[in-house]
Order: sequence, then C-alpha cells, then structure tokens
Amino acid sequence: MLKKPIFLQRCFQLIAIVFGLWLFFDLVARLGAEIFWFQEVGHLPVLRLRLLTQGLLWAIGFGITALYLLGNLVVAERLIESRGKRAEGAEEAEGAEGAIPSRKSLFRSRKPRTPHPTPPVS
Repeated sequence: MLKKPIFLQRCFQLIAIVFGLWLFFDLVARLGAEIFWFQEVGHLPVLRLRLLTQGLLWAIGFGITALYLLGNLVVAERLIESRGKRAEGAEEAEGAEGAIPSRKSLFRSRKPRTPHPTPPVS
C-alpha cells in the first residue's frame, strides 16, 4: 500500500484548517451583522425565534438521518453475519438443498458473459 508523502498530508491539513476557519469567521460575521440589524430595527425576538426554529429543524433532520443510517448499518451487519453462518453451514453440508454457497464458489462457477449480438447495419 502506498503512503502519501508527509508534505501532501500537511498541505491537506493546512487547507482544511484554513477552510474551516474561513467558514467559522464567515458565520460569525453574518450572525453578528444580523443581530445588530435586528436589534437596530427592534425585532431581535424575531431573529431569536427564527434561529431557534432553524436549529430545531436541523436537529430533527439530523436525528432522522442518523437513525435511518444507523438502522441500515445494523441491518447490513446482521445480513452479513447471517450470510456468513449460512455459508459455513453450506460448506459443511455440500449439496444440501437450500444451502447458500460461499462467495468463492459463486465466483468460480460463473460462466463468462457473452456480449449481445449487434443487429446488422443496412
């Protein structure tokens, strides 16, 4: 396995840090400007409500997405484990009806694919 040179790793780290700082300062500047503007016009509670609503919607969306992803990972892990157990049983009882073959035997028994014949061009 090839390792990246340390110079490239340091460059990527530096770029990531600079980009992160840029995003952070941009967020702080925008938020500060909005706070000052809403305070000047006398509608600071409106900004607080908007920010609270945005934060709650983000948290709900993040939670739903995280639960969906973790659920898929759990199901995939269970399927991999059950497939492994069934494949071990299939190797022990070769020829048993309903047994799932192992990955190696699946790949060995495949025939090479032939391309579809192309129709003659007239």
